[in-house]
Amino acid sequence: LLGILVLVVSGVGIVRQIRFDRQFLQTRLAFSQHQWPRVIDTANKALVFGAFDEEVLMMRGRAFSELGQVSQSLNDYRAGLEIHPHSVALWNGVGNALRMQGQMSAARQSYLQALQFDPASGEAFNNLGTLYAASDMIDSALVVYQKALDVVPVYANLSIVYRKKGQLNLSIESAQKALAINPNHLESLVASGNALLAVRRFAEAAQDFSKALRLAPNRFQLHFGLAQAYDGLGDKQGAITSYQSFLKGWAGGDVPQVHIAKRRLVELLSP
Repeated sequence: LLGILVLVVSGVGIVRQIRFDRQFLQTRLAFSQHQWPRVIDTANKALVFGAFDEEVLMMRGRAFSELGQVSQSLNDYRAGLEIHPHSVALWNGVGNALRMQGQMSAARQSYLQALQFDPASGEAFNNLGTLYAASDMIDSALVVYQKALDVVPVYANLSIVYRKKGQLNLSIESAQKALAINPNHLESLVASGNALLAVRRFAEAAQDFSKALRLAPNRFQLHFGLAQAYDGLGDKQGAITSYQSFLKGWAGGDVPQVHIAKRRLVELLSP
């Protein structure tokens, strides 16, 4: 009887894992396509059968983060660490969520924990560099980014740091290295466009921002960069259209770009 009971329990566990895997496959597909609401939906269905793989929590945590639900994201990352406490991806996720909440010191500790488990983690170096850059620790950010130069986002972030330091040639060079690896990497296109704007290479900047908008049409702040490029080129109608598109779609609050766009529209539309 004991043997039969063990077989029954084992069989139930196997069936639950099979059902989990079936739903988790859908989660993986949605995650690869950045379909964040579907990631959450399929992960929820998979977790009904149990948390057989901590990656399902990592993926759902990322989806919550992308949708701005940072507390839920942090909960998932921490739940995943209870299953796999040495997961570099989960420690990076915890750090990202804490950084989004403004907990910079705790975020830094999470990234350092990730690096303890994988001292060559390009993602952890990249995240740590982003944290330093956001804290205006530009030189520290530069040092950290240079430790992870094989990761495309690092080149994009290096470009931003070099631009903030006024090293515009290095800024352009870093962005171009990123685009040589992946010509469709959105953040690299944005970094390149901003660096090119800074050296008044307006035609090339317009090309980068236009391509970025084709990849991310709902990222309305890109219209501001494109408007600045058109403005520099003397393309009055292009600048007007892009400034208007930026103001129409922007939902990020009263930032300096909003005032610049409004002022330039008044100037461009006056007779």
